[in-house]
Amino acid sequence: MTSTPQIEIDEDAVDRAVGVNLRRIRNARAMSQETLGNACGITFQQIQKYEKGANRISASRLHSFARILECTIPDFFDEVDDSEIKPIGPVPSEALHLGGMIMGMPAPVKKHMTGLVRELSERFAGGLQSDQAQP
Repeated sequence: MTSTPQIEIDEDAVDRAVGVNLRRIRNARAMSQETLGNACGITFQQIQKYEKGANRISASRLHSFARILECTIPDFFDEVDDSEIKPIGPVPSEALHLGGMIMGMPAPVKKHMTGLVRELSERFAGGLQSDQAQP
C-alpha cells in the first residue's frame, strides 16, 4: 500500500488568518466580542483567543459563528494561502455510480461492501504491480 504524500501547511498561520477574518466579520457587523461570546455560550476572552489565533476554532464553532454573523464558512478563510492544495480532479462516472449503489444499501450491507471493495482494491493494486514486474 502506498502512503499519501504529505502537504506541509503552516497551521498557525491558517489559525491566525481565520482569527483575523473572524474579527473583521464581527467588526463589520458592529458586534462586540462579548455579544458574540454570549450568543455562542463562551466568554469574550475565548473570542479574543480565537481572533488572535491562539486557539483553534472547531468546525462546529465556526459553523455557529457563521450562523450568528450571517456569513459563509469560506468567508473565514479569505486570504488563507491554499496554493499548495491541488484538486483531485474529476471522479470517473463508474466510481460515482458504484458509490451511489452502495449508499442505497442498508447499513450492515454497506459496511460489508465497503470492506469488499477495499480488499479487492488492495489485491488488484498488488497484482497489477507484480504483473508489471514480469517481463
